[in-house]
Order: sequence, then C-alpha cells, then structure tokens
Amino acid sequence: MAENLAVRDRTLGALLTAASLVFTEKGASASMSEIAEAAGVGRATLYRYFPTRESMVATLFEAAIAEAATKIGSLRLDDMEIQAALESLAAVMLALAHRYTLLLQDEPHIAHKHRARETIGPPLEKFFSNRIAAGEIRPGLSSESLAFYFGGLLRPGAIMLAEQGKDISQVARELAGIFCGGIAAPKVSGPRN
Repeated sequence: MAENLAVRDRTLGALLTAASLVFTEKGASASMSEIAEAAGVGRATLYRYFPTRESMVATLFEAAIAEAATKIGSLRLDDMEIQAALESLAAVMLALAHRYTLLLQDEPHIAHKHRARETIGPPLEKFFSNRIAAGEIRPGLSSESLAFYFGGLLRPGAIMLAEQGKDISQVARELAGIFCGGIAAPKVSGPRN
C-alpha cells in the first residue's frame, strides 16, 4: 500500500513538473498529449490523474501556492535590510511565476486568487508591519496597502521575464529598488546656475 502511494506521488510530481515545463515552453495552447509525453507516461495515465485540463491547472495553482508558502517561510526577511529583503522576496516570487507561467496567462478561478492572497498576503503584511513598527517605513502607510502594492509589481515583473527574457535577479533588484526608493533621481544640493 505504501509503495502504491509512493508511485502515485512520484507520478503526480512528474506530471506537474512536466505540465509546468510544457506550459512554460509552449504557452497556454500546450496539449495534454504533450504533457503526458514530457512526463513519460501515456495519455490514459495522465487522464487518470487529471480528467480535464482545468483539473490540472487547478492542481498547478495549489502546487504554486504551497511552494510559495514554503519558500517565503524559509526566507529570513526580518534579518535583512528592507530593500535586500524585498529583493529576496521578489526573486523567489518571480522564479515561481516563471516556473508557473501558465498561471499568469490563464485567468484563475476566484477561489485560487483568494487562496493565493490568503497564503502570500499575511507574511507580506507581517513583514511590512514589523518594518513600520521599527520606524523603517514612513508613517501613514498601512501594511495591507504595502503588501497589495508590492504584490501588484510582481505580476508585471513576471511578464517582463517571460516576454523580454530578463534575468530574475535583475528584475528583482529593479523592482525592490523602485518600491523602496521610488523612481525620482536624488536631489542634488548646492547652487544652481
């Protein structure tokens, strides 16, 4: 019985990995047959695990959300300077967005959006709340708003990765820099001519 569960888990993992890779390479038009081939299983096996494309996409959403929670939980954000922490967080989230490209293209069901917010939102809000309490963020901003704004920058960053082939660390650095420092050039003091 335990062996059957282990085989099932391995097959499921192979199918999800293959789906993620095939969708990243071929886009939303990738076929279930291509996914089965990439996973090294027959179509019948694929359909035994995922009777519909929608069920596969739903499972990919859940896998992405679970992986995001694990990776965010492993970051030691409170031990880093604020911009470095946001850069690390952005790099993790952008790497996941790159791995699960389809999820940016496919319009998720409302339940998946809520699950993602419930998983990713609280750690982000806690991070910003801690930084507000420490006086590292200017007064008058709420942790909820900051988490929402930062999350809002991640999606276009992920699209830049997919469409322009930029490096994840470069986009994460730019994103964190813009979020923390804004886009205005520093004012130079001294006399003007």
